Amino acid sequence: QFATITADDAYRDNMTEALPVLEKHGAPIAIYVAPGLIDGASDLWWDVIEDIVNARDRLTLTMPDGSVTIDCSTRGKKL
Repeated sequence: QFATITADDAYRDNMTEALPVLEKHGAPIAIYVAPGLIDGASDLWWDVIEDIVNARDRLTLTMPDGSVTIDCSTRGKKL
């Protein structure tokens, strides 16, 4: 039997947490690095969403079947 283990974005914990366990069991891993995250040229998508929500009191999402407006006027509603 064979399994492929992959990790996306090359987070530090891939090396500190996953790699020791995988090495102990002789399991190889392929770690995919996002170059834009290394040099700061790209932002993590969830940070972009957080910045958008924090900068606005209301968001309107337009989809093929209609729009949804989300109230983001207070800190509690932003969570």
